[in-house]
Amino acid sequence: MELQHDFDESGIAFPLPMQEPEKVDLLRQEVGLEPLSEATKRIQERQNAIMRNRETND
Repeated sequence: MELQHDFDESGIAFPLPMQEPEKVDLLRQEVGLEPLSEATKRIQERQNAIMRNRETND
């Protein structure tokens, strides 16, 4: 699986640079994937949960 996102130093998710970003949502839809913005939101929510869990366990 190729990575499509990274996190900045604050833990904020962002999509990695891509060729033809204007086509990404159409291509994702063609293979049954959610729009990139929704994927980014979901990934950020998961990262936030991981960070909260780490803070709780420290």
